[in-house]
Amino acid sequence: MCDLLRWVGGFTREATLIRRNQVLSTERVTHEANGPDTRRWNDMLIWLGVIRMCCDCRRMMAPTHVVVGAILAMPILVLSPGYAVTAALAAIAGGIFPDFDLFFGRHRRTLHFPGGYWALATPILGWAVLEPGTATVAAAFFLTAAGIHSLQDWFGAPPEARPWESTSNKAVYSHLTGQWLPPKRWVRYDGAPEDLAITVGLGVPGIVLFDSPVSVLLIISVAIGVVYASIRKHIPRYVSGLIE
Repeated sequence: MCDLLRWVGGFTREATLIRRNQVLSTERVTHEANGPDTRRWNDMLIWLGVIRMCCDCRRMMAPTHVVVGAILAMPILVLSPGYAVTAALAAIAGGIFPDFDLFFGRHRRTLHFPGGYWALATPILGWAVLEPGTATVAAAFFLTAAGIHSLQDWFGAPPEARPWESTSNKAVYSHLTGQWLPPKRWVRYDGAPEDLAITVGLGVPGIVLFDSPVSVLLIISVAIGVVYASIRKHIPRYVSGLIE
């Protein structure tokens, strides 16, 4: 599945180049660039990118990281309600951020820092407590969620198309030790029943307690998680010719 995502990314890039050449080869460049066909094409490319981020087998499901971020910010609903949405959105962004190394560098190494994020988050959390503000609260929750994400990947399975076969022993890279941490496999693979249970179990309280836009993001995340978990083990079978 992780190779599938790379294939989707490659397809997206190739499709964009093909479409660009088609447009440039016509005499009606301006018309086509603003026409409904081009807009639909651009919308499709955007959704392919979204699907690639949400359905990535190289970690726990993206929806799991989203709901964990929201739950991380839940105490702010009581302690300082005015910053609750800021904290939740920042934590959700921080929970997703490490996986941008899917697009550059090496996944689970370039932007994954199981210890590094905490070194930054700890003093900023103290600063946010002493001088709460939008910037300090957002930074504190962003970095904390990014640190939790890196640890979550350690607790789960390694980046494999079929992680239930246990062919890899590399979960996430530790920049402090210069070594790959072995997977604990507390969550056997992305989309496993226990992964979905975490997503639903943590997502529902957030949906109930947070207002929009946080609640809307959580509803979408839980829905994606349910669908993805239901088809996870079937995906490599249908695309094995393309990704292996």
